[in-house]
Amino acid sequence: MLPGRHSRSRHRFDPLGGSGCPSQPDIDVNESPGIFNFNEQIILDKIAMKRKITEAFITTSLLFLLSGAALSAGKTLPQLKLDVTITGNNHQQLKDYFEPMEEAPGGLSDKIGTLLIKLLPKAYSSGCREMVSAWGKKAKAKTDNVVRVLYINKRIKKLQQVLLAYTCFSAAEGYGDKYYDERLALLSVDSSFSRLTMMPHASPCDTCTGLTHLGFREELNIGGIPAVSVIVATYGENPCCKGTPLKEDFTVRYYILEPGGMKQVLSLQKHRLETYGLPSGDSTALYDAEIELNKDSDGSIKKIVSSFEIKINGSSVRHSFLAYVWNRKMRGFQEGIL
Repeated sequence: MLPGRHSRSRHRFDPLGGSGCPSQPDIDVNESPGIFNFNEQIILDKIAMKRKITEAFITTSLLFLLSGAALSAGKTLPQLKLDVTITGNNHQQLKDYFEPMEEAPGGLSDKIGTLLIKLLPKAYSSGCREMVSAWGKKAKAKTDNVVRVLYINKRIKKLQQVLLAYTCFSAAEGYGDKYYDERLALLSVDSSFSRLTMMPHASPCDTCTGLTHLGFREELNIGGIPAVSVIVATYGENPCCKGTPLKEDFTVRYYILEPGGMKQVLSLQKHRLETYGLPSGDSTALYDAEIELNKDSDGSIKKIVSSFEIKINGSSVRHSFLAYVWNRKMRGFQEGIL
């Protein structure tokens, strides 16, 4: 069951769907030569070619979606950019509450949780209501928002950085733990003021339906700079709409943490599963990757290597790797070699 507003319990997190995919070609990958075919070899050749075309289509579609263009929002929470400075009593409340903390709490107090939600623009709350209203009257009647802490960074002198997940959901039975959408934000608290920055993970999209779940992965150091990695998991199942080919998609986002804020320096695909409805039945496309962090003697990441494989209906069609090397001068990753 999803916790109530600002409960000390955490959301269930499954380690993240995007939008629809291009229409599928009318190809039966399981077609077999009939008893009335005069040239069996010609038919077999045609079948093999169709299978190759289908595999190429699904692989191309999968790789296109992995570019991130389709991992957006639409009938979901809006992808808002926000950078607001917090002063006065609101800042003091946040400072007094978070300053003693060394790690993420199990939940926020009602007072602080309410304050953090009120700091968001009306477009967020209206977007949440609009999303949940598409799930039906039962869900709409119990629309709610909650905010939770993913991570607290205290590695920068006189500055506390709090990584937040804003969650929109319905407390109606059957919805809370399964259907919700989340957005990432950074709260920076210093001695004189605080700042709240929303971190959109995709471009705006009016037709996308994937629901995003966020999870903290690990504390890191990249090129001598404090950093973190976050799992952005998207699930294709949304009560608003019919199913899309996308079933689930997990990306790992790498961020460096500096006094001026948080910056994404790399996004790597970890997993993606799609199901395509073809005349002969469902076909599946699966992308899986193993991510290796290469560190120097001080424990700072200098290279990240992703070894990935694409499978169509359980058969491997591509196996390769991606390597990214940290460039200290550019303060970013560049594609490199093993």
